[in-house]
Amino acid sequence: MRSLLLLFPICVAGFLAAPQPCSAEVRTWSSPHGQYTLQAEEIAFNDKLVVLKKSDGSLVAVSLSELSEADREYIAAKDKGNTDNPEEMQTWTTDEGLKIRGRVEAYGRREVTIQRRLGKLYVADQLFSTISPLQQKVILRVISKLEGVQLTDEKALLNWASALTARGKTYNLEGVKMQLESGDEISIPFFMFTPEEMAILKPGWEAWVAQHKDQEAAEQESFLMASQAHAYQQDRAQRQQIQMLKLNLLATNAGIIDIWEVELRPRGYGRTIRVAVPASDSRAASYIALRQHPGYVVGPIRKMNL
Repeated sequence: MRSLLLLFPICVAGFLAAPQPCSAEVRTWSSPHGQYTLQAEEIAFNDKLVVLKKSDGSLVAVSLSELSEADREYIAAKDKGNTDNPEEMQTWTTDEGLKIRGRVEAYGRREVTIQRRLGKLYVADQLFSTISPLQQKVILRVISKLEGVQLTDEKALLNWASALTARGKTYNLEGVKMQLESGDEISIPFFMFTPEEMAILKPGWEAWVAQHKDQEAAEQESFLMASQAHAYQQDRAQRQQIQMLKLNLLATNAGIIDIWEVELRPRGYGRTIRVAVPASDSRAASYIALRQHPGYVVGPIRKMNL
């Protein structure tokens, strides 16, 4: 894979592989012992999570370890049969109408310095003239937006940079990494997307920032964002944010036959969680769910039909 200038480096570890897009097939998913079942189609998966789309269009992410052996085997078979397909690429539009064909993969942030040295322009220590035309357009748009000037080409940017000190000027950029059809990678700040598309990409950003020191948690947010982007591109009317579905408490069932689905909403940043809880009544279910997830408040509760 060719590597373009990345405005911000993003760790892509084994957990944060690009979400594997899946064919639309509605099937029954269940907890290991069958107490909880769900009719849904898979939207994406990696080695830890699967994102499911329910019949009402809502999206939930479930840990593979909390699903039945049959479900895990189903995903494993999907993974082995997966091959890259150009049709998996998506078309994204910048606020100025530039169309970019690529697949959103992860969040990222970085300080980027613009400098003029001996009459030449450098961006993050890379010679501007050696950067791909698309990345040049991104850089020109970034500086134009942040500085409130109109920079349309390298000459205009070089003239603007002539007023900078020898140390140049540094910008803090936040956004997403994309893989293009060519195999190149490019990074796009949030503010370059249209408001509609930024509404899809940015909601998980605050949680990513809050958890960036926890690599696995941060990578999970990037995966969920990429999965959300995939679902949105498949259906532009799909703008619901992914919720986490927790089934691990079902293993504590000690003869209690009632299963409750408790919705927990974060007090601060984070995603809404749905927790399946074995309990005698809704009050007990709320207590158990909150005990495992402090920092949340209880939302709607419903009794599952078994």
